[in-house]
Amino acid sequence: MAFATVKNWMKAQAWLRPAMPFFKAVYRVPFRLKTFVKESPLMAPMRPLLAFLYFLPGNLWALPFFFVRVPVFLWHLRCLKRADPAACRSLSVAGQRPAPRRIVMLVINDLRVDPRVQREAKALAQNGFVVTILCPAWSWRAEDLQVHWGPNIHFRILPPSAGRFICHYPHLYGRAFLEAALAEDAWVYHAHDLDTALIALLAATRKGVACVCDFHEWYSQNVTFSPIFQRYRPHGWAKRRAYQAVERLALHKATEVITVCDSIAQDLARVYQSPRPVHVIRNIPEIEASQVPPAVRLREELHIQDGLKIFLYQGGVGPARNLEPIIKALALAPAAVLVIRGPGFENFQAGYERLAKKHGVRDRLYCLSPVPSARVVAEAKAADAGIWSLLANVGLNFKYSLPNKVFEYIAAGIPLLVADLPEVRRIVARYEIGLCFDPTDPGSIAEAMNQFASQPDLGEKFRRNIPNALRDLRADQEWNKLVSLYRQLESDAGNGKGAPPECAA
Repeated sequence: MAFATVKNWMKAQAWLRPAMPFFKAVYRVPFRLKTFVKESPLMAPMRPLLAFLYFLPGNLWALPFFFVRVPVFLWHLRCLKRADPAACRSLSVAGQRPAPRRIVMLVINDLRVDPRVQREAKALAQNGFVVTILCPAWSWRAEDLQVHWGPNIHFRILPPSAGRFICHYPHLYGRAFLEAALAEDAWVYHAHDLDTALIALLAATRKGVACVCDFHEWYSQNVTFSPIFQRYRPHGWAKRRAYQAVERLALHKATEVITVCDSIAQDLARVYQSPRPVHVIRNIPEIEASQVPPAVRLREELHIQDGLKIFLYQGGVGPARNLEPIIKALALAPAAVLVIRGPGFENFQAGYERLAKKHGVRDRLYCLSPVPSARVVAEAKAADAGIWSLLANVGLNFKYSLPNKVFEYIAAGIPLLVADLPEVRRIVARYEIGLCFDPTDPGSIAEAMNQFASQPDLGEKFRRNIPNALRDLRADQEWNKLVSLYRQLESDAGNGKGAPPECAA
């Protein structure tokens, strides 16, 4: 029977084989149509209307649920505002909770690509704390969910539906995630980013334990990608107000608040009149001066002339990275070559190359595949300088960015050419390791490129100063701040400060 089935299938395959080119052509039609709509200048006037019609059915389907989610969200906000101000700041008195101190981290992200969560969990686990990480599944494949970060770090992977609330307004409350958090025997709830802050505050209030809110970004000052207008725009009024409400709660109700840079910390404290200072723990990776030579020598591999300077952009690509002005700047900087290397480059390579061709610099733009994360620093050494830019006029969250790639360039020992944004400018100016430019102005970018290319002594000066930066920008010093914060919470608990009050359910 089985043999007959296989035989019949083979006959069917033989009959279908002549028609396969037709089926493949039909299969490709939707993808080609989508590419035509996205890239053809003829379709530019129609794109907003087409995008609106494309998303209309989904929006109509979500509308009834909107009238359920928003009242529930507002009810929880009201309950937290009325709660005892000490309810989320309380600490377990010695003897009330079993040792060791268990920190329950709430995360909605792919844990494999969120280095800040990993660094914090490892730092705490290495200092005697037990860390449990709650996170919705980011993949349907079981092997993708196998994450191991060492002893004292445990994972509880929730069903994907537990994190689905972030796709729907107000993006900040999910009942399933809250129930999972309440099921944990927590000494402290640690919320990673604003999308878990409300859940952590509710769980901490109900259980009478401490809550630490860790803002990786400034959510209310972030941006939304508009599929209708095909660009990033500041959040709309409704989304921004929801985010601001939870940020205000966190600043006033949480035991401690952490963020990633001084600028965001100062503005959060000022805007929301925080009763306590906001702690700054920068997202500094483990960087050391790399002694490993690059496996790919860019100048030889790409046949770049000796008189040209190689400017390397290494990292994620796309509209938010603002690489278009840098490509345009090549037309004004004849001694510059731009190499773009990062994940997802194949989705934007054609657009970058068309722009370079339009400005007559196609021969000085190279788009390369990403390298393994373990080789990022070593491979960057093949460039003369590292370049970084970002959208600067769409919100304070982008303006205050301090990306990992800046530290990776420093570890590679290469000078920096960076967008003139506050946090990055502070590092470049303090250690004198590079130049800044206006990220919106190709002329300013070209001026920085020309200055670097025409003054070899300037590049040597930057390279000599990089070891000083490496000595100060040490990851262990940064993550020890987090350990010290938790040691202080532990000390307060041992001294009986902030005993848990009666908490309303």
